[in-house]
Amino acid sequence: MRPVTSLGLLALTLLVAVTGVWYLARGAADKRALEGDTGRGRTGVRGWLAGGPNRAVRRTQWGRRLERRLLAANLPGVLPAEAVVVVAVVVVAVTVAASTLVSSLVAVIIAVAAVLLLRQWLVWREDQQRVAFVGQMPELARVLSNATSAGLSIRTAIEMAGEELAEPARTELRRCARSMAVGTPLEEALLQMEQRLPGRELSVLVGTLVISSRSGGSLITALRDIAATLEDRKELKREVRTLLTQATYTGYLVVALGVGLLFMLNTISPGLLKTVTSTPIGLLALGFAVCSFGIGMLLIRRMTRIET
Repeated sequence: MRPVTSLGLLALTLLVAVTGVWYLARGAADKRALEGDTGRGRTGVRGWLAGGPNRAVRRTQWGRRLERRLLAANLPGVLPAEAVVVVAVVVVAVTVAASTLVSSLVAVIIAVAAVLLLRQWLVWREDQQRVAFVGQMPELARVLSNATSAGLSIRTAIEMAGEELAEPARTELRRCARSMAVGTPLEEALLQMEQRLPGRELSVLVGTLVISSRSGGSLITALRDIAATLEDRKELKREVRTLLTQATYTGYLVVALGVGLLFMLNTISPGLLKTVTSTPIGLLALGFAVCSFGIGMLLIRRMTRIET
């Protein structure tokens, strides 16, 4: 076996090992969250990262922003310092693996693209949480309406909804209830939830609850109207998404075929990618292809995006 092939297999093994450890740590964090223990019980490397390194990251502005985004993506068991370490390991593994197929310069570019891909994955997780929460908004409005019509306060209704609804609404409402339990005003707690899950539907619901807490009014009727309207919007979005699914995935399949063709040609003619990425003409052609595919994916996302 050639040294280059051995190095590539070693890098691939390292990447698989990092992925396995990541999911193992996620599983342990989810288990602790179910048991009501999200901040203790970290041992070994994770225990060390939870101490000084995590405090150092959280002292920075981007560290606090990363922590908020991890919470918004429903990754409460992942500390900001752990996320930084995972990104660093992925960059090293991708750079070493890519250097066996392409030139060193392109390998570094691929590593940067891997970091952007991880960031896009985090954005996708945030969008998934937001979409799932918006899908539960009609049920949430009905639960709040029923609770307030029974004479309960808004705070108690939110706590009750946090116990009855499924994820991700359960986690978000429990966070809101815990914030109010430690003295955070209702308006501020609701605005914090809106910042984690921005959307028109939640803005309307939060505005209704805030105005009702300030000046009173027919909260029960307003919540019932909101529940009916949100249910209609939910059904409309589902129909539109169903109509766009085929066109969307066809476009993504074309992009995947283009990338797969490169690796197929490299398999037929070993070293082809390294040769192409080592010449100016090859780099220019590859860059043009990457830009074309990137623009195509961007246009697909823009044309098929459903505003929520």
